[in-house]
Amino acid sequence: MPHPGPTRKCLLGRKKTPLQHNGPYTPADNLFRILVDNVPRPAAESHPKTSWISQETRRLMAKRCRLRRDKHHSRQQARALTRQINRSLKQDRKERVAAAGAETEACLENQDLQGAWDIARRWHRFAGNKPSLPTRENVLALTQTRIDLYRAQPPADTGIPNVAPRRPVDDSAPQEAEIAAAARRLRRNKAPGISRMTSNHLKAWMKQALEPEEGKHLRWPKGSLQRKRC
Repeated sequence: MPHPGPTRKCLLGRKKTPLQHNGPYTPADNLFRILVDNVPRPAAESHPKTSWISQETRRLMAKRCRLRRDKHHSRQQARALTRQINRSLKQDRKERVAAAGAETEACLENQDLQGAWDIARRWHRFAGNKPSLPTRENVLALTQTRIDLYRAQPPADTGIPNVAPRRPVDDSAPQEAEIAAAARRLRRNKAPGISRMTSNHLKAWMKQALEPEEGKHLRWPKGSLQRKRC
């Protein structure tokens, strides 16, 4: 794959130098060059993110940039300029906070709550991406809320409310007719459980209990105790 030329690099944003025109200039090209040269560059002070930086700080930054362009510059002098820039930026931040507070108070005195909120929000947005630290009162209130939330509460005297209506349950011993009806509903020839008792045994015992004369001639299931006795 051929290496891309300078035009392709510039179009992809890899170079900040303008495109070079190698061919002859037409009148339209000359007019475009004049138009580009006459377009005023935006001032850096007008941007809200950098408008709070003072002229003294900008002068120090420009001086450091000129110093670093020299390959044989003194690192000690560059570090001294960096410390001066940091001190100047710190003072500029203090002045920015004071100016924002004064504008907010002026809006509050004029009963302009929306304007005060806009100024405070704009200052907080451009001051930094980190959220503001909570105050001591907010931390104490949050701590007390967590303590109250996880504190053991004594049970209520009323107990758990039961909305569902209670139906009367008959706990008396079942009658013979109920036992017989339940035994008749059992299905035959099913596998027994741990007791080895099947529905066939229950049906045979029920028939013997209800009809003793016919129960003597019953054919008991295999393995039953009554069959062994017979």
